[in-house]
Amino acid sequence: MTLVKLMDTTYDLTTSGLRRSLHSEVAEFFKQLDGEDYNEYENEIDEIQNLISMQKGEDLEKGFWVNGDLAFYVIKNDAFIKETLEKAGYEVLKSEVSFSLYAKNDEGKEVRISDHDRPAYEVNGDYVKHDDITILVEKGEINSSRLIQKGFKKINENKTLYLS
Repeated sequence: MTLVKLMDTTYDLTTSGLRRSLHSEVAEFFKQLDGEDYNEYENEIDEIQNLISMQKGEDLEKGFWVNGDLAFYVIKNDAFIKETLEKAGYEVLKSEVSFSLYAKNDEGKEVRISDHDRPAYEVNGDYVKHDDITILVEKGEINSSRLIQKGFKKINENKTLYLS
């Protein structure tokens, strides 16, 4: 997995849909440039898009794009929520169909950590919301203090974590 952050959003370069989203985000950034500037950076656009396609996160991070106005950051493995929880001794299950994680906190309660709300489910024609404990991770990142507040007290460092 190669996670790259651009502006406020994190993208997994190993996931085709997220690569496509990053391609679009980069294209949109360059569309916002003045017409003359756009032509000046045409080679950079091509190079960035190729690096995204080839999943070369470190090369994206090393680049000095648009005179420093466009910067990519590679997210290191020790900054992932799942790995941080497991390192602290928690058992974590990852959803097969979404970016959701499930872990039991110190009180034995299952906590869902996700980038989206669970859809309501139907019971006799009515839609019922899930009543589980959920931590919503906006834009793919969260401060570890939010996990600690939800009962994961064995996490002993305050840092930004990313949903993998």
